[in-house]
Amino acid sequence: YSLKPSVHVDLDQAVLAKNRVINYDYPEAALTSYKMLRTRTVQKMRSDEWRILAVTSPLDGAGKTLTAINLAITLASHGNHDVFLLDLDLKTPSIANYLGLPEAPHGLGDYLAGKASFSSVAVDVGIENLIVVPGFESHKNSSELIASPQMVELFAQIVSGYPNPILIVDLPSVLSADDALAISPIIDGFLLVVSESETFREDVTRSMDVLRESNLFGVVHNK
Repeated sequence: YSLKPSVHVDLDQAVLAKNRVINYDYPEAALTSYKMLRTRTVQKMRSDEWRILAVTSPLDGAGKTLTAINLAITLASHGNHDVFLLDLDLKTPSIANYLGLPEAPHGLGDYLAGKASFSSVAVDVGIENLIVVPGFESHKNSSELIASPQMVELFAQIVSGYPNPILIVDLPSVLSADDALAISPIIDGFLLVVSESETFREDVTRSMDVLRESNLFGVVHNK
C-alpha cells in the first residue's frame, strides 16, 4: 500500500493559535521550549537508533496531545526527518480537533480494522516533512487494534519506506486504559507528560511501574 497521503488540508492559523498549536505568531518563549524538547528528542533517538516515540501521561488533562503535536511540528521543521504524527488515542482521538481538520469518513482506527487504506486516512497538512494520521470515531476495542498485526506492519512499512523517519504516537493516559501497555513491545520509547499542580506524585509512580519494562525517554513538566 502507499504511504503517501491522498488527503490535503490547509491549516487555519487562527484555529492553531486558539488551540495553542505552533503557528506563525507563536510566542517565542514557548517555541524555544519545544525546540529544546525537539533537540533532546533527536539526540536521544539518534544515539539509541529509535524511530517510534509514544507520548502519554499518567491521567487525562496533562497536555499530552498538544505536546505530541507541537513536538511533531518542530521535528518536521528541522528538515532532517520525515515525521509521522499518529493519533492512537482511539477511544478519544483529538489531534484532528486541535488542528482543525474536517471530519472524514475514516481515521486511523478504521485503517487498523481493515476498513480503509492508509493513504485515505493520512493527511498532508501543508507542513513540509509532516504526515498526520488522525482519528475521528471512538473505538471500544482500542487496545486490540493498536496491538494488532496491522499496527506492527504499518510501523515496519514506515520505518523501512523512508530514509530517516520519526513516528510520534499519541496514546491514551497510562492509568486510564491498557493501551499504552498493550503497544509497549513495539514502541522504542515513552515520553511522559505531567502537569503542574494537577498530576500527583503517586500517579507518576504508578505510571512508571506500568511502563517498567519499557524505555522511559523522559518527562515533560507542562503548564
